[in-house]
Amino acid sequence: MPHKPATDVTALAWAYPPEGRPEKSGTQSGVRIVAAGAKASGKNPCDEICEIACDCMNDRQGAQTLTRCVENELRKRYYDPENGTFPDGTARYPSTPESDGPRPEVSYDPNVPNGYIPRNSSRNPGMPSSHYPYTGMPRPDISWWKDGKLWKIFELKFPRAGGGVDGQTRMQRDGAYKRIAENQGLDPRKDVIELDIEKDCTCLSNGGGHSKTNKCEGLKT
Repeated sequence: MPHKPATDVTALAWAYPPEGRPEKSGTQSGVRIVAAGAKASGKNPCDEICEIACDCMNDRQGAQTLTRCVENELRKRYYDPENGTFPDGTARYPSTPESDGPRPEVSYDPNVPNGYIPRNSSRNPGMPSSHYPYTGMPRPDISWWKDGKLWKIFELKFPRAGGGVDGQTRMQRDGAYKRIAENQGLDPRKDVIELDIEKDCTCLSNGGGHSKTNKCEGLKT
């Protein structure tokens, strides 16, 4: 399977420019795009993540990395283009600061009084910042909101082309994701979930897939 290359910060800056730069409106040909982000899906989150990740392993849709492919699809499903888009048309933000659903690549600031608070947008208060990377700020692959607050943290591991799977990030090894969970009133033992896509998902030959792990047993979004 193809493996995501090392992060290219220059490429990230081009694809996801700082929030102060001009951005497209949330319409195409005068027709408003209705975002799925206004409500939760009601699915098992591991099933939905596996479905998207398997699709991305089949076709990255031009994304630089597999995780970026998953991020793009989650933004299409859950974020609202009426709140602004990136130059490629991908939505920047959820419908509201309290909107439930997955939030890809949220940065958490450890250098504030209470520590590990989501970094907010400078132009849309309360919304997660759409600019990254921020030096020294952990950034899990997916932060999932439910009932208007952080509910679960997901970190995805894809198979490497030469064998094996992605290793843990430095922030993950240092326990930053567990500290985020603790700070937000979660249980890091069950609310920080690592998904090995090859091991934890059943990918179908024609795309899509579902979870085969019990890591999300009983969970509904």
